[in-house]
Amino acid sequence: MNNETLNKIIRKRVIWAEIKAQEQEYHRLQKQIDELEQAKKDVSFEVQKKLAESEKIGEWMAEREYEALMRGEEKQTDV
Repeated sequence: MNNETLNKIIRKRVIWAEIKAQEQEYHRLQKQIDELEQAKKDVSFEVQKKLAESEKIGEWMAEREYEALMRGEEKQTDV
C-alpha cells in the first residue's frame, strides 16, 4: 500500500470522527434548545397564573369600591 492510499484512508477516518463529534454537538445543543423551550413554557404558564390572580384581585377591589360608593349614595339619600 503506498503513502497516498494510506493518507486517504487516514483522512477518511478523521473526517468520519469529525462528523460523529459534530453530530454529538448537534444533539447536545438540541437538548439545550428543548430545555430552554420548556423553561419558556413554564415561565409563560406562571405569568398567566399571576395575571389571572391579579385580575381577580382587581375585580375584588372594584367590587369593594362599588359597594363603598353605593353606601355613600345611600347615606346621601337618607339625609
